Amino acid sequence: MEATDDTTSQDSLVGVGAGGKWKFFASSSKKSKGSGSSSTKKLTPSDELWPKDLPSTYTEYIKSCNKILRAAMHQGKMDFCWAVAIARCIEAWLALRGVVVELSPQHLINNIKNMCETSGKIGKYDEIKKFLTEHGLVLEKTCPYSGKLKQICPKSCENCVSDEPAFKIRNLVHKKDKQVKEEELIQLVNDGPLLAVIDIYESFKECKDEIYQGQTNRKDKGAGLHVVLVTGFGTTPEGVNYWEIQNSWGTGWGQNGFGKIIRKSSRGKNKPSMFVETIQLVV
Repeated sequence: MEATDDTTSQDSLVGVGAGGKWKFFASSSKKSKGSGSSSTKKLTPSDELWPKDLPSTYTEYIKSCNKILRAAMHQGKMDFCWAVAIARCIEAWLALRGVVVELSPQHLINNIKNMCETSGKIGKYDEIKKFLTEHGLVLEKTCPYSGKLKQICPKSCENCVSDEPAFKIRNLVHKKDKQVKEEELIQLVNDGPLLAVIDIYESFKECKDEIYQGQTNRKDKGAGLHVVLVTGFGTTPEGVNYWEIQNSWGTGWGQNGFGKIIRKSSRGKNKPSMFVETIQLVV
């Protein structure tokens, strides 16, 4: 459902802010199976614990592009996780090609109309796709991040007319629910990052080095849909498969802003992917 005002159902919108109730804790006592092990054993394709969701041609089970990413950004109190993740995703793809830039999520926020007028949550990606393919993002220094709604772009990028460079995408591919197939995502993430939407709970705010597995118990209340940047994948020595992500709640969350989410192949029989939506940016 597309958000244009506060009467829109909030359950269908994407975005969880990092302000207000979202205060980060120093650590978490909850550990996933195998997450606290100090073992350094390296798996091989002949091992029983070798990930079954990897393509048969793969000889490596760990992939990460974290080293080419900037430090995790703090999105602030508004629900702008989607804008931060999009800007970081485009940056990463450009960096993989040797082009190092810092792009402006605020420029995207300023030019997208179909979002909740009070929270900044979004429901559809059509307008975002149109803007990114036709106009693109300017540099962060041209349109600095404020984390505010209804902000007017500086004159240097007003109405998307600027002497400053803008970086476009060629396409945006959005998939939901049963369209999300993790075996396909592995092949995409092997080439570069993409965006994923997860249904998070209160326990997500406490993540540190453990692998996030969703709701921990009945008291673990839902917090809404949240966009993260999927930066890689891996498997623990004990055979627990996970996705590597960068969040947008600053470096105080997870491990310097990065975390791990369990893959479908390690969730148990008949359990779905933790990703309810994915957004692939073709740069």
